[in-house]
Amino acid sequence: MDDVAGDGVVREPAVPGAALPGTAATGASAAVRAAPYLMFNFSRKIAQSIAGGLAGFGLTLVGYVPNVAQSAGAALGIKGIQALYPAIAFCIAGLVLWFLYPLTDTRHRELVEEIHVREAEATAG
Repeated sequence: MDDVAGDGVVREPAVPGAALPGTAATGASAAVRAAPYLMFNFSRKIAQSIAGGLAGFGLTLVGYVPNVAQSAGAALGIKGIQALYPAIAFCIAGLVLWFLYPLTDTRHRELVEEIHVREAEATAG
């Protein structure tokens, strides 16, 4: 289980980070190109702060005691925090995206068209 959880932790930052350079290649001004990076970094730091607090709260909740061998209940709780909490959070995030941001083929075409119009306006003006 540790390998699976560790693999997700290592690869997670690469996915959204890989998409950011594409946002900068639109020909917009430096301030507009910087906005996605700024928002991404800010939201990531907020999320990491919340996750750190939740991890500490969860460890306290399952009876973790630092610098000693953990009880069977604490060890099971730690495994639950490591696997169950991320799975639940992932499902909740998926549901939020599914219902609040439905990206259909039609909506995708509209967004691409809007980007092209903005690029044309920026070039002309």
